[in-house]
Amino acid sequence: MKPYWIVLAALPLSGCPAYGVYDRTAEQPVLTSTCYAVKLPSFLFEARCADLKAGGLGGREFCPGIQAFNPPPRIYSSGFIAPFAFPKSWADYLSDREKWDQRLLEKPLFEKQWTLIAPIDPGTQMKISGLYDYPKGETGHVSIVRALITSGPHAGTSVELTSPGDFKSLGPAWTTVPDIGKSNVEVVNTYLEPCETRP
Repeated sequence: MKPYWIVLAALPLSGCPAYGVYDRTAEQPVLTSTCYAVKLPSFLFEARCADLKAGGLGGREFCPGIQAFNPPPRIYSSGFIAPFAFPKSWADYLSDREKWDQRLLEKPLFEKQWTLIAPIDPGTQMKISGLYDYPKGETGHVSIVRALITSGPHAGTSVELTSPGDFKSLGPAWTTVPDIGKSNVEVVNTYLEPCETRP
């Protein structure tokens, strides 16, 4: 029994984020000070996101997510190509809203069917407002990336960008972490680009 107590006592001293929500925002000042623009026609959708006020094993809260219409297919290392079954536009979505909502968004137990909220035009600007290591299941921690829309009709709206292993699981990730456990979140340039590079 003693070895287990030694391991548990040493865990907080090991430097590994094993428990709770870790705010990493200040560790990437270049990322968080850069203005980014949406590259593809996109949409806001209802989702459960990471509850940043939760301690311990975390929890989930409501917040909007963002995803692209008709995103590029996922290409696996084997060469297999898996296209995403997404509407091609807001008009395509509205043509059969109920079907798309049921196909894209799981219905939470005891809640109404989630839905897409609004279209987001290319060129809409945002800034990364928060970077967090967040506890999730057996994988330990996942990266949670929050952004604030700063232009267009939805300016002031906080969204959670899709990231590998997050709670939303809707389409491809807009952010990536090349080295798990390090503060090196990157945006995926298929979906976001620095504002100054836009014509």
